[in-house]
Amino acid sequence: VRTPKPADEPKSKASFSVPEWEALTDVQRQTIIMQADGHSKFNEQETNNIEWAMWSWNPVTGCKHNCPYCYARDIAERFYEQKFEPTFIPDRLAAPHNTKVPFEASTNIGYKNVFTCSMADLFGRWVPSDWIQTVLDTVSAAPQWNFLFLTKFPIRMAEFEFPDNAWVGTSVDCQARVKNAEEAFKRVNAKVKWLSCEPLLEPLQFTSLDMFSWIVLGGASKSTQTPKWRPPRAWIND
Repeated sequence: VRTPKPADEPKSKASFSVPEWEALTDVQRQTIIMQADGHSKFNEQETNNIEWAMWSWNPVTGCKHNCPYCYARDIAERFYEQKFEPTFIPDRLAAPHNTKVPFEASTNIGYKNVFTCSMADLFGRWVPSDWIQTVLDTVSAAPQWNFLFLTKFPIRMAEFEFPDNAWVGTSVDCQARVKNAEEAFKRVNAKVKWLSCEPLLEPLQFTSLDMFSWIVLGGASKSTQTPKWRPPRAWIND
């Protein structure tokens, strides 16, 4: 006779969509997080296309912005079973512990930097708060790494406390995003705050850049919906 599992013991599952996660009880969710025992490691870049971080880590994937130039969506639609639907992968929480900081990090900080949720917007309005907090708790427990976050929802980012090894950024590709970025980042509580104007789709004017420690500027690779883009040098200089 098979003994049924207790109601609060979740079935073994590698990943969870938002509806699947919301259908679980709080106890089930905590059990999944506590019992996550993956063997995953960070993904190491094979090129220097993103020179400011040589590693990526995706415990959460997927996004609903539908930006036409999105490289992540193209990759997900091609290779991910779940495509680009927001998804939580608990076993990937082990990656910071399983990956050793390389010797190169002593002279090149890019080898210590981890682009976190490069295949998602972790702070999108559709992302459950406990997914975000679980990722931040994992970051806090791995002070040997710097974890770089990037969002188009900076207002929600201001709702969370960040450990010192979290580098917190917002994407501003057009003038319409400038005001939100400035107002939200006055309230974001993080040791390192940065700004990504990549792709820079039009000239930008800021009231103040005082709240940002670091700025990344650039264009975009070709996507399935848009051609390769390089902003004019005059925009960069300005």
